[in-house]
Amino acid sequence: MIKALTLGSVLLAAGLPASGQEVSQRAAALLDVIVAHGCTMTKAEAATALPDLGFTRGEYRGLMKELVDAGRVTLADGAATVAEGLCPSAQPQALLPFQEQYIAILRHNGCQLQTGEAESLFPRFGMEANMAAELEEGLVDSGIAGVSGGALKIGPAYCIADDSFPSLPLLELNALERHLVEVLEIGSCTLVQSEIEATFPQDSMQPDEARAAVASLLASGAALAVEGGDRVWLSPEICQPWSERKN
Repeated sequence: MIKALTLGSVLLAAGLPASGQEVSQRAAALLDVIVAHGCTMTKAEAATALPDLGFTRGEYRGLMKELVDAGRVTLADGAATVAEGLCPSAQPQALLPFQEQYIAILRHNGCQLQTGEAESLFPRFGMEANMAAELEEGLVDSGIAGVSGGALKIGPAYCIADDSFPSLPLLELNALERHLVEVLEIGSCTLVQSEIEATFPQDSMQPDEARAAVASLLASGAALAVEGGDRVWLSPEICQPWSERKN
């Protein structure tokens, strides 16, 4: 399930000054929502998105007036736009391997996905459906994406043409990590941590070494833990199963 926005989460993640000191907490929360929506929101979009986030129509009008009076938002052509200096920079932050893949999926789908839609799209991109919840939560927590109207949406800094999107540099693996990758490429580039004792030793890798390599890959973002953290998937950036390789 997509994680709901919390007060100040988007502004703080973007390194922006929180607005709670000069406007009410509810107004600051509304500002967060508009920022997460790409720093602009029409009345129609607000009517769809805000009830799911706990804002009533009457409250919205009063909070919007508060934001406008404080210079936080401007109104024009039926849309509210966050004032210059309060919207995150257009320069995207560095992404972890799996985040980059998810951003690519979002761009192919108009830069947004409805709740549950990712599970059906992931297999087409070589990703497992059960990765969706962890990735969605991470994108929201980091301020890369926001939730509006039951959909996960990425801002203008990431909703850009495929051919201009920055690619990640090749990840440098230590000897232990590389050996684990080589072992898992024989299968499907995944392992179950609770089964490490039964899976190893093989190919001169001991269980403790496998655990250390897994922990290191998870910490670097080159692997993703799902199913309560037990199953670990390696990113296609570093692992390609033999069965999927082209001759």
